[in-house]
Amino acid sequence: MGTAISLFLACNLGSDPITVFLDGFHKKTGVSVGVTDQFLNLILLVIGFVFNRKAIGIQSVINVFVLGVCIDVPTHFIKYLNLEELSILIRLIVILFAQACFGLSFAWMQTFENGMNPMDAIFFRIIKKFHCKYMTIRIIYDGIYLIIGFLLGGIVGVGTILSITTNGFFTEKAKQVIELLQDGDLKIWMKNKPRKRHNGTPFGVCVGPYWDVNRY
Repeated sequence: MGTAISLFLACNLGSDPITVFLDGFHKKTGVSVGVTDQFLNLILLVIGFVFNRKAIGIQSVINVFVLGVCIDVPTHFIKYLNLEELSILIRLIVILFAQACFGLSFAWMQTFENGMNPMDAIFFRIIKKFHCKYMTIRIIYDGIYLIIGFLLGGIVGVGTILSITTNGFFTEKAKQVIELLQDGDLKIWMKNKPRKRHNGTPFGVCVGPYWDVNRY
């Protein structure tokens, strides 16, 4: 995921909503994107622990303290590629690759059994408390970050649109591949019919957890 964020920023065509916020905050304060993300996730971890303790585990903590480093290190090396000087077509291809990395990361994190992403832990608590849809919460959450990030100077562009429109697709496909690899049966990949989420929502409609809400 850290590499995906670094590629989005390097292409300078707009990023996913949260990265737009991280980019804007960095431009306004000078604090690195990785450190900002780490601090943000730490706040979410505390909130998640207070309101949905059962969903927080060792992987939740690791996610907070590792992701920031995984952003800053690739960013240091990717900047020498000068991606923003390449043609728009090549940068769009790089963005799609970065989005595929995002999808793989989201799908992989959703298989963790010892703690979920702190953000998802909070979402699950809201879903269980108010009986609302994950997609609704995610749209509001992303919208807030997008607006604040844009006001701080973060870049919103075609990359942002691609991220929003393809996030569900890449996460769905990555999740299916991971499940097939775990089952040891990748041959039926192309023959599988679309499956349903635990809550009955078709895969790909939105990016959301694959856990049973009632567990948390």
